[in-house]
Amino acid sequence: MRDTTSIRFFSFLAVLALALIAWPFIGVQSPPLADYPNHMARFHVLQNLETSEALQSFYFIRDGFYPYLSIAAFMKIFSPIFGVEGAGRIFAVFAIYLPVLGTLTLSRANNGKVSWLTLAMVPLALSTVAGWGFLNFLFSTGLVLIFFALWIKTESWPLIRRTVIFAVLIFAVTAMHLISAVFFGLLMGFWELSAVYARRKIERADFVKFLSIAVMYIPAGLLFLTQLGGEIGGSETIYGNFGNKVIVMQSLFSMFGQKPEVILGLPILVGLILLRSQKVISIHPRFIFVGFALLIVGLIAPFQLFGVAFIGIRFPLLALAVFIAGVEEVDFKKARMAAGILAILIAGKLFVLKDTFKFADRQTGELRAAMQTLPIGSKILPILNIDTALDSRLSPQHYFHRPAYFMIDRDGLIPYFFSMFNVGILEEHSAYTAEWGSPIKIKDFDTDRAFWFADNWRQDFDYVVVMDPSGAEFTHEDMTLLIKNDEFSILEVTPNNP
Repeated sequence: MRDTTSIRFFSFLAVLALALIAWPFIGVQSPPLADYPNHMARFHVLQNLETSEALQSFYFIRDGFYPYLSIAAFMKIFSPIFGVEGAGRIFAVFAIYLPVLGTLTLSRANNGKVSWLTLAMVPLALSTVAGWGFLNFLFSTGLVLIFFALWIKTESWPLIRRTVIFAVLIFAVTAMHLISAVFFGLLMGFWELSAVYARRKIERADFVKFLSIAVMYIPAGLLFLTQLGGEIGGSETIYGNFGNKVIVMQSLFSMFGQKPEVILGLPILVGLILLRSQKVISIHPRFIFVGFALLIVGLIAPFQLFGVAFIGIRFPLLALAVFIAGVEEVDFKKARMAAGILAILIAGKLFVLKDTFKFADRQTGELRAAMQTLPIGSKILPILNIDTALDSRLSPQHYFHRPAYFMIDRDGLIPYFFSMFNVGILEEHSAYTAEWGSPIKIKDFDTDRAFWFADNWRQDFDYVVVMDPSGAEFTHEDMTLLIKNDEFSILEVTPNNP
């Protein structure tokens, strides 16, 4: 039997978890993480703007502070070595892996050892948050879990030393991702509140701790208020509906919304509940308090806060990390049997994901190969059949963002942008471009229901890319078909009456 308290066993589980997370990515050129193409397009522009006349005709670099620096710092170091997309794939793996490493670290901080069952975080990290490509958030959230473990272990530190050190950590997390910085505060706050709840009274020392947490956020708050540049997505707050709340709870079990993923993922959560009810494992009461507090906040949080969308789906991942980190084996024999079942479920989910990654990579590869036949510096207008995209193995978000590869492969322009931040569009192209937009629905194209950036598509764009997983033929009198595929068509704009 391995010594679960040893650093060697911790390291073994950490390396094993990394290998498991990396497996679906092996041999894949374009990972099917929805926002990923936009991140890669941004760094392609940043790296090549000075040398590409085509890029210079469309884009410029904006000044200002943008609090998404985890991927920026990583790409700055590694893209000169591995190239933009090579470094991007490595970052994607580590971004999804860090919440697992954070869970392992938090588990060790909890009781001085880790359990095989902590690997339950592997399939849960491969969730909707990862599938939608929230890589900055995942990377910084993994670090937040590690820093939270440090918060627990430094409870006996002098107040001033602890306050100063964690003010620096919060400042760093804020620069990486604003929402992760908020989560860090919630973790620390709920942890201290759990102690108050356990003794059913609040003491003077508790006020001091809560005040110190508030003080720690002053430097980060000043950074945000004085240095934030540009828009981070908009300003609207939307609370959403019941369907949004269902997505919040379902987000843990599926990366792409596929039934096999849910079937393999749900038993992991149910199994943890059963193991605890049968006293095979115990979960630290303070970890239970923090985990449930996060779930409740996730359910009542707005769907979109100040323009940042999908707030709620970020909470369950963090809550489950806390629950799992609080696990301690009681009946070792039954816990080992449960770990064996967990291994089967993990293998099943990885098999499903590997197949989906390969399927999506083939689709994306064919689209990229076709777009590479178009002239450098062209402008394309993407159109999507939303109905057939909803019925495909991938969510519509993956089709939304695929055309961003055109910016990488041909230094071209698409009319809508995600995750561009410090890359802006020159004023002369602003009439037919939009930040934080999406493709035109095929049924709305060339009608007054289409987005404004397509009002004058015959004059503004060179090509139209129709994404339709059904493979249906698309024709228009003012376009000439160039390339037809089972999932897309590329047509040249050739107005009959220019």
